[in-house]
Amino acid sequence: MNYKQNTQSSQVNANRTLGKMIILGAAVATFWSCTTTSGTLGPTPTLSSGTNTGASSVVLASSSATVLPGLSSVVGLSSAVVASSASTAGGFTSDVIWTPDVHGSVGAGQVLNSDGIDGGWWYSYTDATNDGGSGTVSIGNTDGEWSTSIEDHGKIVVTMNNGVGAAYPFTGIGFNWISDEAGGEGPFAITTKTGLCVRYKSTAALSIELKWDGNTYGYATFQASLPKTATETSKLLLFSTFKRGYTDKDHPNLTITDALTNTTGVQIKFAGAAGTSADLELSGIGFSGACPTN
Repeated sequence: MNYKQNTQSSQVNANRTLGKMIILGAAVATFWSCTTTSGTLGPTPTLSSGTNTGASSVVLASSSATVLPGLSSVVGLSSAVVASSASTAGGFTSDVIWTPDVHGSVGAGQVLNSDGIDGGWWYSYTDATNDGGSGTVSIGNTDGEWSTSIEDHGKIVVTMNNGVGAAYPFTGIGFNWISDEAGGEGPFAITTKTGLCVRYKSTAALSIELKWDGNTYGYATFQASLPKTATETSKLLLFSTFKRGYTDKDHPNLTITDALTNTTGVQIKFAGAAGTSADLELSGIGFSGACPTN
């Protein structure tokens, strides 16, 4: 399966117009709802050029130190970063995996892995692929491209609809740590990290899973809960609290260390009954050191 999600092209954002980039910069007001020490957000970022060792990058910069509070530059190969002269408690400050403004160099739908370099792309998945279900995932726009949807909404906006047919209906979204160009679904150790932070709101309870090779380790992945929330919130999830979804008699002795060593990506899953749905708005995900306060 090409996890670059349907019609997503690796070059889709290479030719984005200046107007599109300004839209992306302006949309951050939706995510960075916190205030600075002065109580107001800074001016809308302007587009400027920047360099990054070994690859080109796009840097959104501002002459004001209050723009995009709480976000510091992420340094890495082929990474798109947002510049900020100071960090505050209101936003992601380090170890960012993805936000609408800090993401892979090719487009807004691409994540950064724990080395701060380009990872895989956001994708959707359903029980219709292998489990005989009829679930669907809408990504909030008509052209089927994650990057343009993120630019339009200033965040990830998806509706996960669980259909009939599967014994245990599910739908979800996710990403691989490694880009398709670098090998796609290979393992990528994150053993130096202590947890994940997710900033989101959702109309239904979800789970977040550390994906691994199911053929090798089984399909009872380590996961944690993302509770239903009507308001945008930051949820800190320490890996020490992750549990396997069910007992796997063929692989009973695997531990969270095995998961962190062999993870291939992250998935956010809706496992509701047939005929139910979940509306998810995702504003950012990072490792535990990046977690903003509400």
